[in-house]
Amino acid sequence: DRDFLAMALLIGSVTPLNNMSLQLNPLPFYQTAKLSVTPVVVVVEYVLDRKVPSSARALSLALVCLFVIRMRPAPRGDATDAGAAGLLCVAIWVPLAAGYKVQFGRLRRKLGNAPTLALMHALFPYALV
Repeated sequence: DRDFLAMALLIGSVTPLNNMSLQLNPLPFYQTAKLSVTPVVVVVEYVLDRKVPSSARALSLALVCLFVIRMRPAPRGDATDAGAAGLLCVAIWVPLAAGYKVQFGRLRRKLGNAPTLALMHALFPYALV
């Protein structure tokens, strides 16, 4: 099944990229990047499934994005700035993390809203290969 294989590949790549991003980037930048996954999830759901968020969800998401941008410390040219390797890692990791979240939801629905632990039990052995 293509969905199952895609999910196994995403599981095997998202976690190491997440850890690498945390290692390569300063904590404030990493936290901002982590928060940016949610808006990307909305975009991926729209592109793949034509799922349009409700007005309340879109407004809430916009407010969170504005808050994150506003609270982000200004670049100072020191250890709070991300380097090229960190930026590259985030640029790869964020879309894959969003794809992981979308694909996980798609598989749950496909399997009749299977419990999360049951789905993880079925997927993780293949992700370790």
